[in-house]
Amino acid sequence: MARSNRGYVLALILAAAVVVADQATKWVVRAQAEHLPRQLAGGLRIDLTYNSGISFSRFAGAGDVVVVLVAAVAAGVAAALVLSPPRYRPTLGVILGGAVGNLIDRLRFDGA
Repeated sequence: MARSNRGYVLALILAAAVVVADQATKWVVRAQAEHLPRQLAGGLRIDLTYNSGISFSRFAGAGDVVVVLVAAVAAGVAAALVLSPPRYRPTLGVILGGAVGNLIDRLRFDGA
């Protein structure tokens, strides 16, 4: 593999793994929604809540605006991954996976 291509495969594998893990855990929680909230050991609690906005519920209820913002972030992270030195690509792959998982949720659940 050429020196300039180092890290792309690992970054894409990590991104895909994060998307799969993200969607799988959300599926498990939604499947158990009737049994929530659930208290776990050490004061940990699992509950199901929805945020139609971005962090700290900013832009809550903004719908398409949030979808566009999330898509722009995902595109920006993808561009950064392509332009970055190889040592940053795995980390950017993980971030990209999170952004894509969030975008999937926005498209599937209308901002939920």
